[in-house]
Amino acid sequence: KAGAGGPTKAGRHVSIFEAGPCKPRGKFGFLLNSRGLQALKALAPCFLERVRHAGNPTTTLSVIVGGRLVNETKVNGTTILRSKLVDELQREATKYADRISVHYNHKLVQVDVKRKRLLFQTPGKDRYDSFSAARVVACDGNYSRVRFVIEQLPTCSTRSDFTSTLVPWGFSIRCIPIMR
Repeated sequence: KAGAGGPTKAGRHVSIFEAGPCKPRGKFGFLLNSRGLQALKALAPCFLERVRHAGNPTTTLSVIVGGRLVNETKVNGTTILRSKLVDELQREATKYADRISVHYNHKLVQVDVKRKRLLFQTPGKDRYDSFSAARVVACDGNYSRVRFVIEQLPTCSTRSDFTSTLVPWGFSIRCIPIMR
């Protein structure tokens, strides 16, 4: 959602699809590292300041699995609760309401790369919405439908801009290309 500001400032329309509800549940947080903070600063300095104000400065990231510390890394970032981050992103998106449309409760079920078409399941098991665009940028979670589909493409293994790595504590870090 934060990345939607750049294309909208260039006059493009951005559609955002979120599998979850408008207001997220749970009390877990995110770490916005120094690169993420720099990207937000370049897109919208005022938004960055609101996020920093809503979050907490963070210098150490600890990974704890089963009550045991498995990794500790020095960072320079901001930690923020997901619910606070979503509130700030939604508030920022309202500035561009004529160029950003947000669709909640849209679970991605199919990606057709050749036709540049996405199929989403919506509330009610038999309801589906289809969407197509000139460009699709996927920013999603660890167990991603987009990532799964891209991994299955014949050209995936030959691409230098796609990696799929599992680190020791079971968290996948992947870079996926933009479909054009």
